[in-house]
Amino acid sequence: MPAHIRTNPALLLVTFETDGGEPEQALAPTGERALKMALLMLAKRDELRHGDTLTCQRADEDESATVLRGPGGER
Repeated sequence: MPAHIRTNPALLLVTFETDGGEPEQALAPTGERALKMALLMLAKRDELRHGDTLTCQRADEDESATVLRGPGGER
């Protein structure tokens, strides 16, 4: 019976971006840690502005899922 062992866990890249600002990024080994990092990124802000984005994607892929997009933000 063949077995597959993953030696490199899929890392998640959490990114918070503000229009015109430098993006804040963090790598997380699990979805649970990614959620905690995203919440901490939001908790540091006094307010959210139009165009702010919070995304989570696999670090080794280009496909992303939007976690939070500010009002009027388009993809």
